[in-house]
Amino acid sequence: HMPGRHGRSANCSSTTPGPGYRFILKGGVTWPNAALPILWTWSGASGNPIYIGVDETWFTGSAWSRPIFDAQKAPITGTNVFFQAGPYLSHDVYYGILDSIEMKGLYSVDAGTWGNLSYIQCNTNACHHWTFNNIYIHGWNVVTDGNCVLVLLPGPGGVGTVFTNGIIDGSDATGASPAGGTCYAFYHLPDAITGMVIHDLPNAMVGESATGRTVEIGNNLIYNILVSNAGVHENAIETAGAGTYYIHDNVIHDTFAGESMMLGNSDETDYVWNNVIYNLTGTWPPSWPQNNGFTNMGVFAWNNTIVVPAANQCFTLSGYTGTFSSVTIQNNHCITTSPTIAPASWNGTAATIDHNSLMTPTMAAANGYTASQTYAYSPALASGPTVGAGTNLSSHCAGSLAGLCSDTAYAEARTPSARPASGAWDIGAYQSVSMNPIYYIDFDSGSDSNTGTS
Repeated sequence: HMPGRHGRSANCSSTTPGPGYRFILKGGVTWPNAALPILWTWSGASGNPIYIGVDETWFTGSAWSRPIFDAQKAPITGTNVFFQAGPYLSHDVYYGILDSIEMKGLYSVDAGTWGNLSYIQCNTNACHHWTFNNIYIHGWNVVTDGNCVLVLLPGPGGVGTVFTNGIIDGSDATGASPAGGTCYAFYHLPDAITGMVIHDLPNAMVGESATGRTVEIGNNLIYNILVSNAGVHENAIETAGAGTYYIHDNVIHDTFAGESMMLGNSDETDYVWNNVIYNLTGTWPPSWPQNNGFTNMGVFAWNNTIVVPAANQCFTLSGYTGTFSSVTIQNNHCITTSPTIAPASWNGTAATIDHNSLMTPTMAAANGYTASQTYAYSPALASGPTVGAGTNLSSHCAGSLAGLCSDTAYAEARTPSARPASGAWDIGAYQSVSMNPIYYIDFDSGSDSNTGTS
């Protein structure tokens, strides 16, 4: 046992964690249903957080693996939550790290109540300045989509919390009746979600962080967005409130319902760059706004590569009314049969739309841009039509936008290339690198069919 765990006793019950305390869980060991939930009520300090995690030199078996929290597909005593920070208290909890845990076996036999099924909760009051790193979530048994939020995080009250380098995998989920996808991966957004792999569920990320603050959604791989088994609206990424959103270097593919990005709320500004989006089956491309009457929306879309179903634009209006403060769409590679990449007027606001490349799927394939490439729809040739055809946006590369001056990390799968400080950029998420010439030489007694070569 450890502080906060169900059934704790002796030292585990009497210890009061504080700044700098470390709780090391042995690698490869399973903590079963009877040891859950963990109700965490203690705070660390800035620069001296409480750490709950691992020492990779301490494990059972022949090699280190994550410790496992396993509800064993049975109800958890008192709550269907594995780890809850600041649960229903009169105070928030601050400065903690939860690191390198596998969580599986979340269980529900009925429709349940929304929000009461979670692996991690940081709500009611809030947890601030927490880091959730390398968490592997999978194997839930949930009947009905919509009542299950795998990670329920702060919302408008949480400050400084990030979720990074983990996996949320619905491919081994069970129990859905009728058949279909179940569970949100995230509801409400921490200050940053980066380096995550999320797949095989209806909703990856929905929500907002503290009102008026910034949210980073970067370097994530999101795929197999499934049709909800309960008619819940599906999304890869959906924002839900005012603030500034930096959405970059994500790879989104094979989505079967909803929106790849559903953006646009009052007083929301979206910076969207270096994303690669393709195989949208029955799914909308990035779209604004989310409802009628929203105002003061800012849209900046730079250097994305987007492939959309026939006749769709790569950036689109949802059909709701609303006013935009600014719309800029530049250096995007759009593969579609639509004659335009985006509307010229956004509910009365003229958009700046230039230096984009619009190709039909046939044209893209003829020039080597395909889904089967190691990095989907990247330039296959140094002379490809997206190469050197963009405008230089270096003037924007500062602060949270510094990453715009490098090309896509492709959800942390590749090493980015720098975009030039002067001169033309490439269009799309990729910046080609200079290639030395290649000469093909054949020495034999015959003649070559390629005339003019030697």
